[in-house]
Amino acid sequence: MLHLAILPGHARWARLLRRLRYVVIDECHSYRGVFGSHVALIIRRLRRLANHYGSDPVFILASATTADPGAAASRLIGAPCKEVTEDGSPHGPRTIALWEPPLLREVTGEHGAPVRRAAGTEAARLLADLVVEGARTLAFVRSRHGAELTAMSTRRLLTESAPDLADRVATYRAGYLAEDRRDLEAALSDGRLLGVASTNALELGVDIAGLDAVVVAGFPGTVASFWQQGGRAGRRGQGSLVVLVARDDPLDTYLVHHPQSLLDRPVEATVTDPANPYVLGPQLLCAALELPLSHTEVEGFDAQDLLTDLATQGLIRRRPHGWFVTPDTHPHAEVDIRGGIGHQVAIVEADTGRMLGTVEAGRAPATVHPGAVHLHQGETFVVDELHLDDGVALVHAEDPEWSTSVREVTDIRVVAAEETHTYGP
Repeated sequence: MLHLAILPGHARWARLLRRLRYVVIDECHSYRGVFGSHVALIIRRLRRLANHYGSDPVFILASATTADPGAAASRLIGAPCKEVTEDGSPHGPRTIALWEPPLLREVTGEHGAPVRRAAGTEAARLLADLVVEGARTLAFVRSRHGAELTAMSTRRLLTESAPDLADRVATYRAGYLAEDRRDLEAALSDGRLLGVASTNALELGVDIAGLDAVVVAGFPGTVASFWQQGGRAGRRGQGSLVVLVARDDPLDTYLVHHPQSLLDRPVEATVTDPANPYVLGPQLLCAALELPLSHTEVEGFDAQDLLTDLATQGLIRRRPHGWFVTPDTHPHAEVDIRGGIGHQVAIVEADTGRMLGTVEAGRAPATVHPGAVHLHQGETFVVDELHLDDGVALVHAEDPEWSTSVREVTDIRVVAAEETHTYGP
């Protein structure tokens, strides 16, 4: 919204920018990598235009899981920040369990190696048990397909043991329509839902209090994500349970047998690099279109050489009183701040025209290709057609006796030898 609407059309937002006193950035640790570097420069553009209209807003950043918060916040907004590190969050005693699924004696893997029960399957069993106990529970699963399967397995288990509870379990993930997500959030908050299998879409940005337990199916990749997911439970001050279910994976196995490597380790540092020329160059073009860049500002960004290179491409011109973009340069729409996930592809039921949800264009060939089985809130569909250019995938309702999953084939070969060294025998 800032990048594409407010900042390019700042004259229409002059009253807001003139009176702007506070900017609050929640979950600030999530702004990292290329996306975080873009956001850092967007914030600098916001501060620049606010100053142009006569305001100097105070920035307030919040996070429950960030390392070296003062320095990280200063890198993000481009100004010194004072850190407040006392924990004032409302939570009661927390029990953390690290669970390794049992071995499947009747199944062996490659070369006869024993195989453990899948983390998603085990998470469904735990979710069903906790729902029967009356515990409002959130199960985090790594993939969208896995979240759908975990919820379906939980409902199937509850149908056998507690049929009246089967309808109180649902799936939550990105790709659902906004109104569907809001309905699910409301049902989880007011207790109509007792169990939800979710991707990390519920990890940040959704305030749901009153949960009793969290099941994490597989280590989520960072210590910060683990504490964010576990912190969803017990937010009203009551006790809570967090269960990490290990995948059949060397890292997960190690963490289960060495709990201190997870529980006693500080969260990871937030890495951003606003000076990355591939990020800074396009952002400076955006800033110059909003308001010509002064020579002092260019020196502050240490971007003299970068702008000179952009000038040779005909994108910007240096004038005695600043840098101005050329008339045919329209940089805002060309900057994908989220790192190239592409446009959205709508998933539509062909017979009825009902829109089920969306998927990013980058994921579409692997997840909604013709013949793919698509799961949506316990319903099963088969994809008939995928039209990437038109942004639509057509499906029909069907309950086949199979499922589909992504297969990735990697073929590595030497195409040329550029340099060779011999180190003895």
